[in-house]
Amino acid sequence: MRASAEVAARAEAELRAALASERDARAADAAAAEAEAKRCAADTVAVAAAAEAEAKQRAAGLAAGAAAADAEVERRVAAAAASAAAAVAEAGARADAAVADAAGARAEAVAMRARSAELEQSWMWAGTRASVRCPCVGWDAG
Repeated sequence: MRASAEVAARAEAELRAALASERDARAADAAAAEAEAKRCAADTVAVAAAAEAEAKQRAAGLAAGAAAADAEVERRVAAAAASAAAAVAEAGARADAAVADAAGARAEAVAMRARSAELEQSWMWAGTRASVRCPCVGWDAG
């Protein structure tokens, strides 16, 4: 009996050792699986953070581009408005100059008519005093 108790004790010890070894192997597998899960989670977080950073960078670039485009549009509108204002001012100045030229021409025409009438009158008076040949009309006064 003693031998059979020893065999049973040895078998029990071997069984306990095998169970402990199996338990340790399963614990090691679980620890490795947990470490892999943590590594995958960290990779996922890193990828998500990189994607978020890239999205923020693209959004900032798009916002800067939109701001630059808005500034360019505003600059062009201001330039067009300034150009239009200058054209209107130039047209006004030209119109004022044309009106002044027309008034000057009218005054000059009135003065020329008056001088012409005055000269005609003086030739007529000169014609009654003496026999004078008028060079412009070709008649003999007198």
